Amino acid sequence: MRITRVVLFVVLLTLALPVVAQEGPAPLPGEPVVMDLGAPRGIAFDADGNLPVADAGTGGEVEVTMAGPEGEAPAHIGLSGRIVSVAPDGTVSDRIAGFPSYAMATETMGVYRAIPQGDSLWVIYSGSGAATTGAFWMDSVVEYDAATPPSRRSSTSTTSRPPTIPTVMVMTPTLPTSRGRPTARC
Repeated sequence: MRITRVVLFVVLLTLALPVVAQEGPAPLPGEPVVMDLGAPRGIAFDADGNLPVADAGTGGEVEVTMAGPEGEAPAHIGLSGRIVSVAPDGTVSDRIAGFPSYAMATETMGVYRAIPQGDSLWVIYSGSGAATTGAFWMDSVVEYDAATPPSRRSSTSTTSRPPTIPTVMVMTPTLPTSRGRPTARC
């Protein structure tokens, strides 16, 4: 009986040593291209080889309570969503910044995809279906002029940056309208 215990102990120790000796998981293959993203959602190359990355963001400083299928939950909202552009030479820059971002415990909602098509950059904004007084939008597709460099866009134009977060939220569906000018039905 004592020999059986010793043999069993030696076998278990032999099996456990490789697990204990490991330093951690092996690194993933490849090399990171863009770091410091909040919640990246989608990528697509444009005709010039630039890589727009939709980043839903990390929410913000404002805490609100949002209704969901399992009841109410806290969320942080802010303007941390953005479209990041990676040039063929690896240069990373914000193409469009300041999209609304909703960060909850289980998910982050905001910019979902940025799809380049000709002279347009189509941005899909996904959320919980909430809309507002018309100052910003959820669950919509917006077309931006992709040919105009971000530095030449007017800071007051809706095509240069998304609208800001309003102080009053109305739970109604959003209706996108013409180029870069979404509206909400209130």
